[in-house]
Amino acid sequence: MSFEPVNDPRLASDDPGVRRIAVLDIADAEDDADLPALITALLADQAAQVRAEAARVLGGWGHPLAVDALAQALLDADAGVRANAATALAQLKDAAAGECLLPWALHDDPAVRAAALRGLKELRIPAAAAPARAALGHRDAGVRREAVGVLGWLK
Repeated sequence: MSFEPVNDPRLASDDPGVRRIAVLDIADAEDDADLPALITALLADQAAQVRAEAARVLGGWGHPLAVDALAQALLDADAGVRANAATALAQLKDAAAGECLLPWALHDDPAVRAAALRGLKELRIPAAAAPARAALGHRDAGVRREAVGVLGWLK
């Protein structure tokens, strides 16, 4: 898949509200060529509201680049961005895209680890069993709960 840069001057606006609306409009077009612009908004925009919106709309993309960007956003300084990224990852439907989450299911941060496991749960990726088993003894109850969920779906 090749990407052409999105030529939307609103993404460079000084007004975060204008950038947020641009993100929404770009997402509505559902053009894979716009994926880099959404990833940039998620990972690099100065305004948390723009990053949070980008995380929310990227949930519709199962592309590995989107999945990786969403996983990185689990480390964002803003709680809203982290929450939207976690929700987007939990909505993944493409098992191939879920492969990108496997390393994140071993992350040191319990919230990141739990979100990655939650994203892997319904994808039923056999390779998710190993990080889920490793998480069963984790000190954080949320991580353990998500690990049980992954293993339950894998049976």
